[in-house]
Amino acid sequence: ELNLAHNSRICLGGVTALADALASNTTLEKLDLSHCCIDERGVLPLASALGQNRSLIALHLHDNQIGDGMGPEQIAKMLPRCSLVELDLCRCGLGARSAASLAAAVRQGCDLTILDLFGNTITHEGAESAAEALQQNGTLRELDLSSCGLGELGSRAFGACLVSNLALRELHLSCNGMGHAGAVALSGGIKANRGLYMLCLRENELFDEGALCLAEALKSNRTLRELDLCSNSIGCGGARGLGAALINNRSLKILQLRDNDIGDGGAEGLAVGLERNSGLLELGLSCTCIGNAGAHRLSQAVRLNSRLTILELEGNCMSQESFKTIEQLLSSKELRGQLATPVVLCARNDLEEHACGGYSEGEAEE
Repeated sequence: ELNLAHNSRICLGGVTALADALASNTTLEKLDLSHCCIDERGVLPLASALGQNRSLIALHLHDNQIGDGMGPEQIAKMLPRCSLVELDLCRCGLGARSAASLAAAVRQGCDLTILDLFGNTITHEGAESAAEALQQNGTLRELDLSSCGLGELGSRAFGACLVSNLALRELHLSCNGMGHAGAVALSGGIKANRGLYMLCLRENELFDEGALCLAEALKSNRTLRELDLCSNSIGCGGARGLGAALINNRSLKILQLRDNDIGDGGAEGLAVGLERNSGLLELGLSCTCIGNAGAHRLSQAVRLNSRLTILELEGNCMSQESFKTIEQLLSSKELRGQLATPVVLCARNDLEEHACGGYSEGEAEE
C-alpha cells in the first residue's frame, strides 16, 4: 500500500515517474493520490499504466482536478484490462461525459465492485448511462452518486435499474434534489428489488409524500437492511407511514430519520410499528422535535419490542424525566436478558435550550 495523499507538490514529472513504476510493478495493491493537484495531463500516464499493471486493486484519486475530458475516458478504457476493484473519483470535476465512459466499462465487464463518484456534476444524463449499465452488470456492489445533480430524472433511471439489478448492495444518492417525485420513481424499483442492502437518500427534499411512497415499497421489499432518510423535511404523516411499514417488514435493521420534523405525532406512528416489529435494530430519531408525549409512546413501544438495540434521541424536546424513563426501561430489559446485545440510548435534553434540532448529515433477514 502506498499513500501519497495531500502532496500538492507532486508535479507532472512526478506522476509520470510513478506511472512508469506502476506499469511494471507486481506487488502494490493500493495507491492513494488524493488531494495531489493532479490534472488531466497527470492522470493520462496513470491510466496508461493501469493497462499494464495486474496487482493494483484500489486507486484513490479524489479531490483532484481531473476534469470531464480524456483523463476519465482513458481510465474507463483500461478498466476491463486491469485488476481494479475499487475506484475513487470523488470531487474530480467529472460530468456526464465521464459517467458515460465509466458506464461503458461497467457494461462491457470489469472487476470493479466499488465506484465512488460523489460530488461530481454527473447530472441525470450521467445517471441514465450508469443505470443502463447496471442492468447488464453483475459485479458492482457499491455505488456513490451523492451530490451529483441527478434530480428527478436521475432517480427515475435508478428506479428502473433496481427492478432488474441483483448485484448492487449499497447505493448512495444523497443531496441530489430528487424531491418527492423522484422518491415515487425510485420506490417502484425498491419494491421489486431483491439485492440492495443499503440505500442512502439524505437531503433530497422528499417530504411526507416521498416518505409515504418509500414506506409502501418497504411493505414488499424483503432484502433492504438500512435506509437513511435524514434531513428530508419528513413530518408526522411520513413518519406514520414508515411506522405502518415496520409492522410487516422484517428485513430492515437500521432506519435513520435524524433532522426531520416528525414531532410527537410521528413518534406515535413509529411506536405503533415498533410494537409489532421484530427486525429493526437501530432507530435514529435525533433532532426530530419529539416531546414528552412522543417519548412516552416510544417507551411503551420499547417495552414490547425485544430487538431494538440502538435508539438515538439526542437534540429533542423531551424532559430529563421522560428520557430517564426510557433509559431505565431499556436497562431493565438488558438485565432481564431480553436483548442479545446492549442497548445504546443517545439523548440530550434540549427543553431548557428551546431547541429541537439542528444537525445535518447489517445483518441478514432472520
